[in-house]
Amino acid sequence: MEVKVLEKEKVFMTEEQFMDIQSQLRPRVNSLYDMQKQRIAAGGRIVSEFYAKMGIKPGKKINDVLESDDPDDAETQEEQKKAMKVLDVLKLEHKRITDVIANDVKKAEEEKILKTIFKTGQLITNKSELIQARYYFDLCQFEKELEKEVADLLPAFDVWNDWLSNQFGIGVKLGAALLSRLNPFIAKYPSAYIRYMGLDVGPDGKGTSRRKDHMVMKEYVAKNGEIKKKKSLTYNPWLKSKFVSTCTMNFRKKSVKNIHRRQMYDNYLNRYQNHPEHKDKPKAHLAAMAMRPVMKQFLIEFWMAQRSSLGLELSLPYHVAKLGLSDHKDKQPGHGTTRKK
Repeated sequence: MEVKVLEKEKVFMTEEQFMDIQSQLRPRVNSLYDMQKQRIAAGGRIVSEFYAKMGIKPGKKINDVLESDDPDDAETQEEQKKAMKVLDVLKLEHKRITDVIANDVKKAEEEKILKTIFKTGQLITNKSELIQARYYFDLCQFEKELEKEVADLLPAFDVWNDWLSNQFGIGVKLGAALLSRLNPFIAKYPSAYIRYMGLDVGPDGKGTSRRKDHMVMKEYVAKNGEIKKKKSLTYNPWLKSKFVSTCTMNFRKKSVKNIHRRQMYDNYLNRYQNHPEHKDKPKAHLAAMAMRPVMKQFLIEFWMAQRSSLGLELSLPYHVAKLGLSDHKDKQPGHGTTRKK
């Protein structure tokens, strides 16, 4: 006798529930990125100060090196290795000092111990440098704790569990930034995500930027309660900076898990490099141009995955539905499923 097992109908998150979780996630994400900025600045100051002690000649601006998103820049990669070498040595010395004075010792004894350690230290040779190192590693610890708080909220989003967490180059920070800002209940079409990210095209046919021609008039309430208008950007500059920098760094990496995005990037780059219209443009400009369609394709896939996870109606991207162009992928999230009408 056959026993029929009835599958439970999936209960989707409501817009109110989504907004509630998003409102909890957003301040945590803001704090996490603020902490990251402080940690990078502190690390930059430490590295620049200790370069000479390790016999390393300074090159580029340290903060620019630590925040670099260009994996193809050999010079910057070399500078990053130097900076990380300084931080690794500093970490070992800081641990050695803290381990020695971890036990309950009297202040007078602690001072003697520190003087002895400072004499043999390669980087940390006085109390001021010890305080700087302690401040940096405290920031690292705080950042880890904040990231864990953010990571604990992400499983509440089905799209994180089923799709976003499995995407190459998308970690907790960027994943949380996307989920804390993008609302699939408002965005009826994938183009809304592309526009919000500033990857659309302005009225002059150029990529959207901070140009005055690309701004729009928006209403706002002044201090006196009067409604006024001002020129405003059409995208979220904070989210765009995080998204573009991370994607530019990770989507160009050569990895089996990243083969589709890397291949798409290479194809566009080759096209632009061999097009007479772009022959005078610098390499960095061409690389940025080639990355734009890759990032736009990711946003389309993310929109489809997110809308699917919430049981919302899907629509084909504009370039597929209206222009009849390639979808860039054999099967995107949501393709092959029955869409709601």
